[in-house]
Amino acid sequence: GLSVLATKYNSTIPDLLSFMMNESGLNPAAHNKNVNASGLIQIMPGTLDDMKKRGYASVQNLNSVADIRNLSIVEQLPLIDDYFKAQGLLQSAEVAKKEGRKVDLGTLYTTVFLPIYKDKPNDFVMGVEPGKTSPNGDTGDTVIAKGLTKGMVYKANAAFDLNKKGYFTKGDVMAKASGY
Repeated sequence: GLSVLATKYNSTIPDLLSFMMNESGLNPAAHNKNVNASGLIQIMPGTLDDMKKRGYASVQNLNSVADIRNLSIVEQLPLIDDYFKAQGLLQSAEVAKKEGRKVDLGTLYTTVFLPIYKDKPNDFVMGVEPGKTSPNGDTGDTVIAKGLTKGMVYKANAAFDLNKKGYFTKGDVMAKASGY
């Protein structure tokens, strides 16, 4: 199943496993109680609801994210495939293939972590510590989307700031995930 996903999304099995390991420790029953995310890639309730509304087959028999935790690793692969499709990763894979490259770990992980940034370059600033300013001028108050700032992203994910510089980039996300 991982081979099929890696081929479909022009990536590699090690990169798929790396970001899943970072998100869930490859535990299909993983549960982040802080945001009620579940499974190998930590699907959140709103994401599950959106996928159901959009008609993705893999989620139609799931009533809540708690149901994801009852699926095996193999049973979660169609859900991951549908999630990637929902986030437009097929288009990113086609672009990468035309450019003669693979979809890298940073893009895979960012597709799960903060999908609006999946196609950004690796030096793109994703989160900024409140009270700090990144080299590109972003601050913790920089708005990403309605009700979400780069400071909020930083606070919830400060572990991506490996060098404790007060911000983290898409490349930092990839570097942390590559440790697996």
